[in-house]
Amino acid sequence: MQLDPRFQERIAVIVTVVVGILGAIMIGKMTAQGQTGAIALLVFGAAGVASLLHFRERVWVIIPVLWPFYGAVQILPLPFALKDLGVMVGFSAIVVCIALKIVRRKPRFVYLDALLYLNAIWLLIAFIRNPVGFLVSDSERVGGRPYVSAIFAMLAYWTLCRLDAPGELIRRSAKYVFGAVIVVFLLNVVLVFVPALAGVASQFYSGFDMYFVDGTSADMSGMPSAGAAALDAGTARIELFRDIGKYSCIFLCAYFFPPTLLNPMKWKRSAGFLATMIGLLLSGFRSFLIYAGAMFLLGSYYRKGWTSLLRSSGFGVLMVFLVMLGHGTIYELPFAAQRALAVVPKFLRPVALDERAIDAGTSSTDWRVDMWILALTTDKYITDKVLGDGFGMTRMQIAAYQKAATLGPISHEDSQEHMAISGEFHSGPVSSIRVVGIVGLLFVYVLIIPLAIHATRLIKRTKGTPLFEATLFFCMPVVFEPFWYTFVFGGHPAVIPFAAFSLGMMKLIENSLERYEVAQAVRSAPKSSLPEPRTTQIAVLK
Repeated sequence: MQLDPRFQERIAVIVTVVVGILGAIMIGKMTAQGQTGAIALLVFGAAGVASLLHFRERVWVIIPVLWPFYGAVQILPLPFALKDLGVMVGFSAIVVCIALKIVRRKPRFVYLDALLYLNAIWLLIAFIRNPVGFLVSDSERVGGRPYVSAIFAMLAYWTLCRLDAPGELIRRSAKYVFGAVIVVFLLNVVLVFVPALAGVASQFYSGFDMYFVDGTSADMSGMPSAGAAALDAGTARIELFRDIGKYSCIFLCAYFFPPTLLNPMKWKRSAGFLATMIGLLLSGFRSFLIYAGAMFLLGSYYRKGWTSLLRSSGFGVLMVFLVMLGHGTIYELPFAAQRALAVVPKFLRPVALDERAIDAGTSSTDWRVDMWILALTTDKYITDKVLGDGFGMTRMQIAAYQKAATLGPISHEDSQEHMAISGEFHSGPVSSIRVVGIVGLLFVYVLIIPLAIHATRLIKRTKGTPLFEATLFFCMPVVFEPFWYTFVFGGHPAVIPFAAFSLGMMKLIENSLERYEVAQAVRSAPKSSLPEPRTTQIAVLK
């Protein structure tokens, strides 16, 4: 017996109302008892279920959208970063979709998957050899959050590589990621002008930059920025502009031909690029200025080849030259901008920069090199350089870390001690040697270099399709990763999660490209080559 559709609608309405009333009663009761964490968990859970019911397999989009956000939602009784919560929602939804036969694709296992699993297994061995939170050789280790991040990254990879999506959804996914970064940036700007909201905002997301709020700069992990306390308000780096500048540059160079970003006739994109570069200069990070230049050159190369790359290099040098030419005559560059521009060779500087800015950059480089030499030539920070010490810190290291933190990172020596103890060497290779040893470092290069090559091939395959711009957005950072990890600002806590997420996204794009190519082949095929539709001959009885 088939039920009346109107009766089914009434049942759905009744169930929704009853569940809503019961939920309201539960929330009211928990509010009276002060259980804000449980309320937040209930609301997030309900939102996750609603998203699953509405979006089904398209819920994967939440994984890349939340991936840039390393801060935690502190109001929840779960010590996970916002990006990890996105992975939990996406992974759970796809598992349900697989169980219900909504998702049927079985991923192909290729050599890149084997290389990723090799690194994951070696990281597991590092944990077994130096378990965090257990007593090993009379020393207790704490600080295993990077292991958790690696696990969630593998779940993201497992989820994404099983899916495909329409080209337009892939294209929009990059816009969603950039939009989410803009929203968090704007919320941070609100905190600058209304600092009274900082306490409430930090409960919902701990990754806000509180420099303008409480005078101490914090990064995405919530840790105070080394050396920020040593700088006054006129010379401090404004980290608020760092991430928005980075993602804005990736987005603009992926969705537009980079040289057109310098064309004032195309005022919308050129204004956006101008704002991006101003933000990166104000952030004071030389490394992210290099990152922006790399995205500019890669975007030019992948669209129009080597000739365009050379022309874009000339445009970039000219732009930097003109910016510096106006310093001291038309305008005065902020100290943070001069610090970032100190990376430009002296013979390309048309005017002199503040010597303090140049010294700050030089001393920062010397500070890092001294820390690397000390780490690699002594046993003070790295005990086993062949197999690694794993993540976390020993009891003696914790005591030294707390002592350095109590003194405060005022001098270069103090901040160097503080960061070296915690394993933040500002160097990918040195960081990996500390965690997984020289053997693990070789495994990392065996992974990220083939990933970069595969990303280049995938970009070229998608050229001329609706997936091209989004592929540039997700793959250009993968191509630049070996250089970034080795020479600029790498770290082992980030490189394996980044590789796992990137491989998952690339396999999702490959699956979607196959889907697009099949659809195009069907559309372009002549009607005579298509199979004849089945017909049923009906006998007409007279």
